Amino acid sequence: MTVNEEKSKNDDTPDKKDEKVDFRKFFITLIIFTGLVAFLSAFIKIPITLNLYWITLTYYLYFTPLLIYTIGIMFRSWIAFVMGTLGVILGEMIYCLAYGCSGELPYYLIFALVSRGAEVLLISLLRKKNELLAMLVGGLWVLIGLLLVYYLYYYRFLYWDLTFVILYAIISALLDLIFIPFSFLLNMALRKALNVKYLEELLYNT
Repeated sequence: MTVNEEKSKNDDTPDKKDEKVDFRKFFITLIIFTGLVAFLSAFIKIPITLNLYWITLTYYLYFTPLLIYTIGIMFRSWIAFVMGTLGVILGEMIYCLAYGCSGELPYYLIFALVSRGAEVLLISLLRKKNELLAMLVGGLWVLIGLLLVYYLYYYRFLYWDLTFVILYAIISALLDLIFIPFSFLLNMALRKALNVKYLEELLYNT
């Protein structure tokens, strides 16, 4: 086996020297996935009430993590970061325009950048080592991002009890993790339907 054949066998995506972006495919894909993330962020949520022995906690389960995990696995880092971050930012802005969110929007945008943006970037950077590990690390980072944003907004601005703020962030991050197996199933379906390992392969002409 020659060096080139060995390289071709081991590469998951086209050689960076030979690849050329098909901008038409790129922008269509960007619009589709960014739009889906924005739609899920703005409109699709399920209220969940947890009755703990000393407090009742109401949380909205968003389906955004399903696409964040999938985008992180299926696209290289800069594409995943743009899709995920832009989608969440647009979703938060649409939500505020549709339902109103008073002074919460700046904190939502911080969350989009610090939490979701960094999450999808980490997943994409780690995906070729281990996809499950990449998603788990991304989920852990969401907890860090939530703790920061919840501390700034709920603790410093609304004066919630710090213990409640930490608990709220932990539960929110744990609920994100339930989407990991569903993302695996979605990735399998996309790979089988399109006969690719990563969706980014469809964006380049070689």
